[in-house]
Amino acid sequence: LLAQDAATSAADPPARVARLSYVAGDLGLLPAGANDWSDASINRPLTTGDRLSTGSDARAELELGGASLRMDASTDVGLLDLNEQLAQIELTQGSLNLSVRDTEDGQSYEIDTPTIALVLDSAGVYRVDIDAGGNATSVTAFRGDATAYGENGVRQLLHAGNHYNFADSTLALVKVSDIRGEDAFD
Repeated sequence: LLAQDAATSAADPPARVARLSYVAGDLGLLPAGANDWSDASINRPLTTGDRLSTGSDARAELELGGASLRMDASTDVGLLDLNEQLAQIELTQGSLNLSVRDTEDGQSYEIDTPTIALVLDSAGVYRVDIDAGGNATSVTAFRGDATAYGENGVRQLLHAGNHYNFADSTLALVKVSDIRGEDAFD
């Protein structure tokens, strides 16, 4: 019976998927378990382990149920975990915008960068940028509040109307400023 249960659960579809809802320009897809990149197409379902990479003049958008994730040019994103309670996204380079319309009880969204983990437990709109060297992360909180986590459980609350620059993962070097003017991606 255990072997049957394992085989059945391995064949079950994922409980939650993202949908690729918009593509402009070159968008590469590395499906979970694959070794070769391919082109991504509109309405493709994406799940845990899938990776996306936008070209230098490209943009893309994913629908995640109560949220949408937009990717700017030259951005690399991976879906680390996608289930009914958590959407955990890895941003290794570039810029993204996460707009959370609503959350169910206990549901959260997490964006992991080389510097911080940004956790959103309620509605809001956030932009996350990785600097060119991959050493710093900036977060613009347009609407809503969130929490940035660093090494050893250190955390920083983020409030709407502010721009945060995290220069290291200890959160010792955090610069907070008012939101700057929006650019074409915003």
